[in-house]
Parts: sequence; structure tokens; C-alpha cells
Amino acid sequence: MAVAPAERVRRALGGLAPGGAREFALQAARVLARAVPFDGFCVLTMDPATHLPTNEIVQNGLPAAAKPYA
Repeated sequence: MAVAPAERVRRALGGLAPGGAREFALQAARVLARAVPFDGFCVLTMDPATHLPTNEIVQNGLPAAAKPYA
């Protein structure tokens, strides 16, 4: 029986080895890009107590000129 593409992606994401947020985000992006093509991504880590962002992992993000805080 063939596995549905969404289930394949779920399994691949569930099988990623933790190795820090950056490595996990890059691995997850490779898995997701096979199912849903994209030009770039941004992953935020968050403090679970305050829900404030603590870090970001960005690949092919907005140019500095497009950011209001740059």
C-alpha cells in the first residue's frame, strides 16, 4: 500500500534528530521543500513561559531594505 505524501512528510519530520534549533529548522525545510516548494523560510524559537521570540532561523528572507527595523 502506498503512503500518502502528507503522511510521508509527517513521518520524515517526526524522524528528524534534534541537534539544536538551527539544524532542526534546516532539516525540516529540506523535508518540506520536497512536498511544498518555497523560496525561503523563517523559524522562530520562543520562550515557553512568555511566548516571546528568542531567536530566528532565516533562509532567503527579506532584504534589509524591506525590514522596518534594519
